Amino acid sequence: MSVDPKTGRRLPPGIEARVHPRSGKPEYRGRWRDSEGRSRRSRWLATRRLAEAERAKGLADRARGIGHETSDTTTVVEYAWKWLAGRPHRRRTRESTAGFIRNHLEGTPLGGRPLVRVRPSEIQAWASSRVQPHGTLSPSTLRNRLGTVLKPIFHAADLDLPGGLPRGNPLRHRLQLPAAERQPFIPLTVEQVEALAAAIRPAYQAMVVVQAGLGLRLGELLALRVTDVAWTRRLVRIEEQLEQGSLERVDPKVARSRRTVELPDRVAEALARHIEAWPPLADGTLFSVQYLPKTGHRARTVTPEGPITHSHYTRTFTAAVRRAGLPAGTTSHDLRHHYAVELLDAGVPVFDVAEQLGDRVEQVLRVYGHRKPGATGRVRRAIDQAWAVTASEDEEEQG
Repeated sequence: MSVDPKTGRRLPPGIEARVHPRSGKPEYRGRWRDSEGRSRRSRWLATRRLAEAERAKGLADRARGIGHETSDTTTVVEYAWKWLAGRPHRRRTRESTAGFIRNHLEGTPLGGRPLVRVRPSEIQAWASSRVQPHGTLSPSTLRNRLGTVLKPIFHAADLDLPGGLPRGNPLRHRLQLPAAERQPFIPLTVEQVEALAAAIRPAYQAMVVVQAGLGLRLGELLALRVTDVAWTRRLVRIEEQLEQGSLERVDPKVARSRRTVELPDRVAEALARHIEAWPPLADGTLFSVQYLPKTGHRARTVTPEGPITHSHYTRTFTAAVRRAGLPAGTTSHDLRHHYAVELLDAGVPVFDVAEQLGDRVEQVLRVYGHRKPGATGRVRRAIDQAWAVTASEDEEEQG
């Protein structure tokens, strides 16, 4: 259509218009020829001004000799490996991303598709095939991977190619995915944490108390040294974490995770007893693998051998969860969750809770802002108390 459906006037050269068949709203697109003489059109846009801007950009690219490389045969998988090689990822993040590319892009129609020809409908078809129940990815995991892997890949390709991708980043359009069904979360109570500490092997009891009383991540807990604890000031410095697999001491993933947390008396007492019974390693590591005497086996010397691995502690923790009768699926991270919920429930400002956890405020509210069991009625009582104060003031004025 060469006539503007809004004004009825003739459109300038290179601009087309139509009325959307379903919404009935006018739409516009620009038309031009690229540096190679091929006809190009923008996507349908809501206003004529946007269409004219797209056409002007295409003409400017033509003047500079830039055109969309639709003949490029680089596939999504090929570019994904190239993209990953240039990213400053940590080892674990790199391995996880590589696993996603290997297991969910390689061998799929989308993975073998040339980057310059990928359409949003193909992304949607791929996502529908990978998400449960047809695929192996949960809706939340798929959303995470789309935002942290696939979308950045197409964004980088759009910047790399002269003139960008012909249709732009195909993931700029929202995909239709199943809603993520989350089970209601009930944080661990103090009684449950104490039961867990009593059920775990004695050499690991302090680890349960420390993680629950300081809100540490598992890697931060395993990396603790004696020198990190300021006993007189009742503070603990969190400056490193133990990397899973390599057991190397590395910096926290983000700067805010390097922090100083307050040391409660209960945690200090548990640490003191632990150090007395199981001396730290030569480098000061508080928690180490110990060969303990076992019933029915030949007694062996209690000798520190090295830092406790993530997998070793997880197995020990899971066995203690069963013995303590805690809900199946309880992990050591639930102790960090317990810490955050207890602070929020005690009225500690969310900014202070975020600082102690090394998280963003919005992260604290989204992840840890759960109502504690038994908190029903607290809101009602707060409002009743406020109105009671107002009522008493009115009575005094009337008297």
